[in-house]
Amino acid sequence: MDRESARVVELDVRPQLRNKLEPFQLIMDQVESLGEDDVFVLHATLRPTPLIGMLKLKGLVGISERVDDNHWMTTFVNKKNEQWIKELTSLIDASDTTDSNATSQNQECRGHHK
Repeated sequence: MDRESARVVELDVRPQLRNKLEPFQLIMDQVESLGEDDVFVLHATLRPTPLIGMLKLKGLVGISERVDDNHWMTTFVNKKNEQWIKELTSLIDASDTTDSNATSQNQECRGHHK
């Protein structure tokens, strides 16, 4: 399957975060329902760095993009589809050459060896 024909599942937890509610279980329930070729897009008020690491242990890789001051969009795919993240990174970099808002998990872990 290619990225363009993958099912995209979006979850916006910004309302929960603004109301100081913990969205972790909601996110994990959504993650558990994902198919191997699904793309999961999480909308949050901050970059979910700990979640990216946790989902990596579950076989997902992610990239975060800062949309505005209170909106981060993080896209996750199954590790077997990691090329899709690289394609998304290229698209984001091409559309935003003056501001580096996109950060992949690999970039966040620069200097740390696996």
